[in-house]
Amino acid sequence: ALLSSAAADALDLRATTQRTSAYKTAVAIARAEGLPALWRGTGANVVACIPSVGIYMATYEQLKFRINKSAVLSTHAAPLLAGGMARTIAVVGTAPLELMRTRVMAQSGVGAVGGMGILLRAVAHDGWRSLWRGTSPTLYRDVPFSALYWVAAEAVRERLWRRWGASSDALVVNVTAGFIAGAVASATTHPFDVIKTRAQVQEGGADRNTLVSLRRVMVKEGWSALWDGLGPRVLKVGPSCAIVLASYELLKGLLTAPA
Repeated sequence: ALLSSAAADALDLRATTQRTSAYKTAVAIARAEGLPALWRGTGANVVACIPSVGIYMATYEQLKFRINKSAVLSTHAAPLLAGGMARTIAVVGTAPLELMRTRVMAQSGVGAVGGMGILLRAVAHDGWRSLWRGTSPTLYRDVPFSALYWVAAEAVRERLWRRWGASSDALVVNVTAGFIAGAVASATTHPFDVIKTRAQVQEGGADRNTLVSLRRVMVKEGWSALWDGLGPRVLKVGPSCAIVLASYELLKGLLTAPA
């Protein structure tokens, strides 16, 4: 999932910060820096995403199990609450890695700095707290995203099981549910992704209030600026969510199967 979405991730970031279409961004990068530049930051992406996804999925499963066991909320509310809480824990816990990933992918041309160099430079210039820059807009983006994603994914899976029957291929069901839920949730929360990306790319002083930043972009650049990079993000998130959900459910089934 990480490797398949790397190029789309780079296009999303560049299109968001430079306010150009995904196609023009891809052509410009390929001409100026070569085609491999589209995969710049793949290593940083792997380093950042593996612990984030691991914490997120494991925490979601535990929280959903405990919420359903308590019988306090309905089965439809459990994915919403568990998804939001799990994403909050994962975002705060891996924020420095996300900052590193974003800045590595935002670099262009020669003189690019590695992930560790970026983290050390951020601490030297702005203090260790700067490693959590962009956490607020990330939470504004990811908590609603996760809540929407899991509600949609569970609903789509339930409907597909009913329509196709219990004997349906679980892989196909999970891939379909993951893709649909990921695409819908990413499109819905995209404006906060724009604010998060701009905050993390900017070094030095940056707006700390996410809603103030959102309002400023709307006033200065118009509503359309909040949707810059939407295409690449949906192209990245939809397939990634499909692969992650299907892979996680497959691995969980293998690990919990009776010997």
